[in-house]
Amino acid sequence: MLRLRPLIVFGLGACAALFLAATALAVLPRANKSFTGTFGLAPSTSKVSFKSSANSHALTNFKFQTFGCEGGGGPGGVPYFTVGSITVKSNGTFSLTVRHNIFAIPTEVTLSGRFKSATKATGTIQISQTFPPADLVPGNACHSPRLPFSATTH
Repeated sequence: MLRLRPLIVFGLGACAALFLAATALAVLPRANKSFTGTFGLAPSTSKVSFKSSANSHALTNFKFQTFGCEGGGGPGGVPYFTVGSITVKSNGTFSLTVRHNIFAIPTEVTLSGRFKSATKATGTIQISQTFPPADLVPGNACHSPRLPFSATTH
């Protein structure tokens, strides 16, 4: 029985070291910073932006440029879809599904991401829309693939 005690102590120490190493890898954004970047497939010109909160556990005013999953165009440039605020978990990941209208079309946006460093976030955004029958969209709906985004701050 006395021989097991050193093994148990060693095992507990090893577990504690692994836990501390895993939490050390978690990255949160720098506090009160504005992040900007790109959204979509290369060569992407659509923009994404957000701001980190004072405690680094929330992203505020998260928005990205889009016409929706069907694309489109028109005067005035590409409009922004504002997601709003997103909670950043202690491991540096974030995700949210939100529903708004783009040009009166019901739109669902699902986004997820993580901080690769305190100054860089990457992730994906997926857009789904449901159109009225008069719009003649096959199946009255469209769903984009998960499109990448990347944003940085200095």
